[in-house]
Amino acid sequence: MYINHCIIYISVHTSILRCSRSLVALYFSFQTFSEFVVIRPEFSIDSSTGTISSVVLKTQCTILAPNYDLIDFKLCDERLWTLWCNAEGEIQALFYELNVQGNTGSFHNVWSPIILENISDKEHLPLEAGVDLKDVYCSRIFQSGIFPDAVIRKSLLMFNRNIASATTNSSAINSNMLRLKRYALSCIESQLQQECATMRQDGPMDEDQLQELSNGLWEKFYLYCIQYRYESARPIGLFLCEEEQEDTSYFMAGIIRKKFVSFFRICDELEEAFFGPNCYDKYLTNENCSKEEKEMMLLITFLSEVEQALSVEQKAQLDNFIHQRGEIEKSDMNSSLIGAVQNQFLVHNLLPAFLQRISNLSQAIQTFLAYVKPVNKEQYFSEQHNETRRFTVYSNYELSSEIALSTTKQTVQLRYLLLRNCLLILHIIERHGNFHYHVINAMQSNIRPETDNKISASLPFDTRTAMTLLQAYAISQLNDEIMPRSNTFSSFEIANAVKLLTLQQKTNLIIAFICPSSDDFLFGEWLSNNNLHVYIDEYVRLLSNWCEWNSCSRNFIKAKSYLATGDTFKALDLFPLSLKGIYHERILKKFVCQDEKTSATSPYAALTAFYLKLISLFQKCGAYDGVLTLVHSGIDHTFDPAQQTMFQSIEFNCHVELGHYEEAYNTLVKNREPARKRDCLRQLTSLLFTVRRLDILLELPYYGLQDEFLNIVTMSARSADITNCLQYDFLYSFHINKMNLRRGAIISYEEGIRNFLECNSLNHLNRYYNCIMKCLNALSVIKESFAWIVYPVIEQVEDDKIEIVDKKRLEEQLITTHCALLLSTNNEGCKLVTSLDATNLISLMLKRKLYRSALKLARCRMQSMVPTIYEHLTSSCIGASSATYEGLSTDAVGGDGDLPWLNDNGVSDIVTVSDSATTAWNYLCHTLEQEEYHLAVDAYLAVFNRILSRCAYIPTWLKKWCFENTPIQYIRAYLRHGRLEEAYENTIELFRTRFFSAGRFNQHTIFPLTMCEYLLFELENSSTHDKVRISPSM
Repeated sequence: MYINHCIIYISVHTSILRCSRSLVALYFSFQTFSEFVVIRPEFSIDSSTGTISSVVLKTQCTILAPNYDLIDFKLCDERLWTLWCNAEGEIQALFYELNVQGNTGSFHNVWSPIILENISDKEHLPLEAGVDLKDVYCSRIFQSGIFPDAVIRKSLLMFNRNIASATTNSSAINSNMLRLKRYALSCIESQLQQECATMRQDGPMDEDQLQELSNGLWEKFYLYCIQYRYESARPIGLFLCEEEQEDTSYFMAGIIRKKFVSFFRICDELEEAFFGPNCYDKYLTNENCSKEEKEMMLLITFLSEVEQALSVEQKAQLDNFIHQRGEIEKSDMNSSLIGAVQNQFLVHNLLPAFLQRISNLSQAIQTFLAYVKPVNKEQYFSEQHNETRRFTVYSNYELSSEIALSTTKQTVQLRYLLLRNCLLILHIIERHGNFHYHVINAMQSNIRPETDNKISASLPFDTRTAMTLLQAYAISQLNDEIMPRSNTFSSFEIANAVKLLTLQQKTNLIIAFICPSSDDFLFGEWLSNNNLHVYIDEYVRLLSNWCEWNSCSRNFIKAKSYLATGDTFKALDLFPLSLKGIYHERILKKFVCQDEKTSATSPYAALTAFYLKLISLFQKCGAYDGVLTLVHSGIDHTFDPAQQTMFQSIEFNCHVELGHYEEAYNTLVKNREPARKRDCLRQLTSLLFTVRRLDILLELPYYGLQDEFLNIVTMSARSADITNCLQYDFLYSFHINKMNLRRGAIISYEEGIRNFLECNSLNHLNRYYNCIMKCLNALSVIKESFAWIVYPVIEQVEDDKIEIVDKKRLEEQLITTHCALLLSTNNEGCKLVTSLDATNLISLMLKRKLYRSALKLARCRMQSMVPTIYEHLTSSCIGASSATYEGLSTDAVGGDGDLPWLNDNGVSDIVTVSDSATTAWNYLCHTLEQEEYHLAVDAYLAVFNRILSRCAYIPTWLKKWCFENTPIQYIRAYLRHGRLEEAYENTIELFRTRFFSAGRFNQHTIFPLTMCEYLLFELENSSTHDKVRISPSM
C-alpha cells in the first residue's frame, strides 16, 4: 500500500499492470522516464485452517524502460516481453531476462532485441528515370512474395476506384496470383490508353512522355501495395500463450497485427552470432564449445560486419553476379568487376582486423560449410528428442507447419547471406591477402568450390524467393515422403518422431528435402506438378552449371514448363535431352512406368513408352503440332510393326485435331493394319460430315477404299435420324459426280421413302417430293431399258419380293405428292391427304380450284376425271364473266381486281389482259389446246356442255373447234339443251360445207340420219320456230 501512495504522489502519467503465474509487472510512465516494476507475491498458509493468512509483495526488480513509446507488454516467469515504437516510427520488440532464483539478485539492466522481419522498402535500389519500370514493379509486387494476395486485391480495388471508367472484374480479382497479375496489367494498360488519348488532344506525344505516364501508373499501384501492406502489418499488441504438457510448460509469444500474427522463435547458433553483438564473448567463456566452433562464431560475426559494411548497390551487384554467373572459371574472370571487392573499408579495415583475431581461417570456413551442409534425413528418426521451453505449438498442425516453413525460409536466407559474404571474402583474400601459398591453394581448390556448391544449393530460396513456395511444399514432405521412404521404424513411430522434432530440427529436415543433392528431385517434381513455371526456370538455371544430379530430370521439367506455357518448339528441343535418364532417374522412371521402383522390360519398350507418354502430354496441352514430331521420332525408335501402326494412328488423330484432313487421309492409307485403317476412315468420314467439309470427301482419292467408304457413309445415313439427310445428299452427289446415275437414283429414292414413312411433317413431305424429283431426273438421262430401280427394303418382312419402280410410277408419285403439298400447305394432316385415292384427291383440288395440278394428276392416274376438271374450270370462267358484267366489287374476284384461282394455277404461259374474265377464258383455251387428242374431244365437249347448261356465251374458238372436230356431238349438245335453232343452223352449215362428202375424209362418212330426224321432229313440234322456213331447207 505504501508503494501505491508513492506512485500516486509523484504524478504517474500512465500505469499498466500485467501478471504471470508467479509475478506481477507494473509499467509506470513519468515525465522524464519510464520503468517496469516486477513484484513477486509471497503467500503464508495457516497450518490449522489451510487458508492464506497473509500476502507479502516483494519487489523482484525495477527495470528502466527504453526511451520509446510503449505499445504493449507481456510477462512470463522468465522474461518480460515488450513492443515499442521508436522516434522514426519503426516497430521494435525487446525482451528482458528475469532472475527468478534470488530475491534481490543483481540485474544487468540490458534489453535484448528481437529480430523482426523487415517490411519496409528500403532494401531496394533506387529506380532509374527514363526506363520502363513495368517489369521491375511486376517482379516486386507479384514475384517477390512480399505482398500477400489480399493486399494486392485491396490495392487493385482502390486503384480502379480512382479511375472513373474502370470496372472491377470479380472473377479475376478473386483468382490466383497469375490472374491477378494479368488483371493488373490490363487495368494499368487501359488507364494508360485513356490518359494518352486525353493528352493527344493537346498535341502529339513522344516515347518519353508515354514512358513517364506508364511509370507513374505503376508507381501509383506500387505505392498502394506498400500502403496496404504496411497497414495490414500494423502492430496492435503482444500475445503470450502457455500450455502444460507432462509437467512441462511450453509457451510462445508474438505480435498481433491488424491482418495477421507474427511469432517469436529462438535463434539458432548462426542467427545468434549474426544478429547478436555480444555473442562471441559468450562463446569465449563457454567451456563446452570447441576451438573450431568458437572460430566459426568469430567468422559469422565478421560476416555480419561485412553485411553491414556493404551498401545496397554493392549487395545488389553481388547478388546479380551470383545469379548470373556461368561456370566457375568465368566467375574468376568477372569477380574483379564487383564493387564489393573494391570496398576500401572492408579491404583495409575490417578484413585485417579479422585476420589478426582468427588463427585458422580455412578450418573456420570448413567448419561453417559442414554446419550448413544438409543433414541426413534418416538419422533424424534414430534419436530421441527431449525438448524443454521451446517456442512451438503442439495443438495445431497447420500452425506449427507454418512456423516451421517461415523458420526454414529465414534460415536459408541467412545461410545465403553468409555464404555470399564468405565467397566475397575468399575473392578478396586471393587478391589482397598475404597468405602462404598452400593456404591460397587450399582455398582455391577445396574451400571456394565447396562454397560455390553450398551457395548454389541455397540459391533457389534466397531473398528473391516467395514465401508461398516453401509454404506449399516442404512441410508436406515430413509426412508424405518420410514415412514411405523409411524402413527402420513403423509408421506410428515415425509420426511421433516427427511430432517431437524441435523447430530447428524440423527446419534442418525441411532444408534437407529442399537441397537438390539430397532430395532425390522431389522438389523439382513438385514444382512441375504445380506448374510453378517462374520458379522452374530459376531452379533449373541455378542448378544447370554445377549440379550433376538429375540433369535429365531438370531438362524434363523445364520442357514440361515450356509446353505448358505454349512454347512447343523449345519443349521439343529439351525432351530428347532427358532420354538418357529414363533408366535410372526416379522422376523419369515414374513418368515412363508409373512406378519409380520398376523398370521397362527392354530399351525399345522404354523408348516407346516414353514417346507415348510425351505424346499424351502434348495432346493434353493441345500442342498437336509437336505431336507430329514426336510420332516420327517414335516410329524411328521402334521396329515393332504393331507399335508403328499405333504411332500412325496417333499421327492420324493429330492431323484430325489440327484440321489437316487431307494429311490425315494420307496417313490412314499408309496404315498397315486393316482394322485400324477402317476405324480411321470411319472417324475421318464422321468428322468431315460434322464440320460439313463435303468438298474434301468428294475430292479424296480413294485408293481401293471406295467401296469401304461408301459402305460407311451408307450405314451412317441409314442409322442416322432422317431429319439430318446430309449423308444422303452427299451420296447422291458422289454417285452423280462419278456418273453412276442409277445408283444415285436408288439413294435418292431411299431417302424419299424414309422421309415419307418415318415422319409426318409437311417439311418431310416436301423432302419426299424433292427426292422423287432427283430420282426421276437421274433415270431420265440413262437408257429407257435401264430406267428402273428396286424398291428399297426399309423394314425386314417375311415376303421379301423384289419390287420394281419405273419412271411411270415415279411420275405418278411425284404428281400425287405435289398435289398433296398444295393441299397441305396449312394443314397438319398432310399424311392423311397422301393416303386418299385419285378421285378424292382430285375432288379436293377442284374444291380449292387447283385445276392445273388436278389435270396433271388425272392424266397420269385417272383420265376419266379430265372432263370433270374442265367442267369445273368452265364454271369458274363463267363465274368470272358474270362478276365482271354484273359490276360486282373487287372482293368477289380478288383484292386488286384479279382472280385468285388464276394465280394459283399459273397463268404465266398465256397473255394476260386487264380484264380478269378474258384472262380466265384465255387460260381455258390454252389448257384445252395443250391437251392430247384422245382426251381433247371429251374435254372440249365437257366445256361446251357446261356453257350450254349455264346458258352462257359460247366462245367462238370453242364452237369452231367442236364444229370442225366433233360436229355430231356438237349438234347433239345443242339438242340436249333445247337449243333447236343453233342445232338447226349448224346442221345446215354442215351440209353447206359438204361436211359429209366423201372427199372430205379418207374413209367413208356415215350420215347422221337419226340426229337429223330427231332435229326435224323437235322443230316441227316446237311452237317457237317458223315451220315454213324449215321445210324448204330440209
